[in-house]
Amino acid sequence: MPASDGEKNHSVSRTIKSWLASSLVRHYPNSRPLPVRVLRLQIARNEFFSFQVGLRWTVSGGVPRPVEISATVEGPVDWSVRVRRVGYVPMRHHNLAATPGESDGFDQIPGFVPDPLFDENRIAL
Repeated sequence: MPASDGEKNHSVSRTIKSWLASSLVRHYPNSRPLPVRVLRLQIARNEFFSFQVGLRWTVSGGVPRPVEISATVEGPVDWSVRVRRVGYVPMRHHNLAATPGESDGFDQIPGFVPDPLFDENRIAL
């Protein structure tokens, strides 16, 4: 028997995509996830280094809801690990007279750009 208007069966698909990237890559709110690959970092002994874990929650067929994700990072005993979340700031226009392809995020501005780093290991997607 078909469901009545008040009892419709809604199919909702939720997926969290993750990827690794260099700390030199800027991820805008509309950036697409990077392809899955191995991230190789060349660092000297006792040198500070950084990398990013990108996360994107996609929802189809439903209303997005906040989700909390926490990160726990472990390394060798003598390592000091710091987890930070990237924040976004509004940018109304380009500051330079640049042409497409010459400026990072050219197609994302006006909009929000990644800038501040917050000492947080919890995010809401």
